[in-house]
Amino acid sequence: IAVDGSEHVVELSLMPFRNAEDQLEMIVATGHDVSARKAAEMKLREREALFSLLEGNVDDLISVLDCEGRRIFNSDSYRRVLGDERVVPGQLSFDAIHPEDRDFVRSIFFKVAATGKGARVEYRYQLADGSVRYIESQSSVIFDEAGKVFRVVVVGRDVTERKQKEVVMQRASALRQAIMHVATGAILYIRDRNLLWMNDGWCNM
Repeated sequence: IAVDGSEHVVELSLMPFRNAEDQLEMIVATGHDVSARKAAEMKLREREALFSLLEGNVDDLISVLDCEGRRIFNSDSYRRVLGDERVVPGQLSFDAIHPEDRDFVRSIFFKVAATGKGARVEYRYQLADGSVRYIESQSSVIFDEAGKVFRVVVVGRDVTERKQKEVVMQRASALRQAIMHVATGAILYIRDRNLLWMNDGWCNM
């Protein structure tokens, strides 16, 4: 504790000095103020603990990639949410993307890595068994000391259930439109005594 009441962390080194008879005459202590380093280490541990807590409890798919698209870090959610055991450091992230979406996603990634501007993209992720999951992702970048893009961070979310509902609704809408415009007879759609829609045949009649 300093005179002004502030607390400091000091790292001491003790060196013994002995006389000709090998008797201890003195101990010289040298110290260094390591408060700044200790504070930085504490902040780092706090950040690591927070990241570990988030990474282990959220379902978002988090990956850190180099500028070639190779995986540096992957969150456990890849296995927990997708059940994909293939996601390992060093793997090209494009390998797991559906072949029909791969070139598009690759072009977006390299544009982000070149410009430093993140992008939102939706694509199909193909699992080892051939099944497909729809992923919506947002990318951002980490710059090095020279101001160049050093890493690309991608946070994704499985939106397969939403996409499946959208497909069902689109098909239902298309079927309804076909019935309304093509069928020659009069058709009404009533549910719970409420008229929901009618086709052109009914209107014409």
